[in-house]
Amino acid sequence: MSNVRGQTGEQLARELAPPDKLKLIITGKTPEAIQTLIEVAESIGRHLARNVTTSQIRNIFGTVRTIRLHQDLF
Repeated sequence: MSNVRGQTGEQLARELAPPDKLKLIITGKTPEAIQTLIEVAESIGRHLARNVTTSQIRNIFGTVRTIRLHQDLF
């Protein structure tokens, strides 16, 4: 499935959160890793703000709450 710009989900994910930045975010514990996380999150947020509906936000929030509930149980 392609988005508005003709990209697949994987292509868009690589654009918004390139593998090298993800590796730094996941493995790094430095100010640079934190700053990279913030930059990637802001980039994803800007993209989503243009393309997501209120009901989609609610669905995502519901999923996050379910995940958190299950984490709290263990």
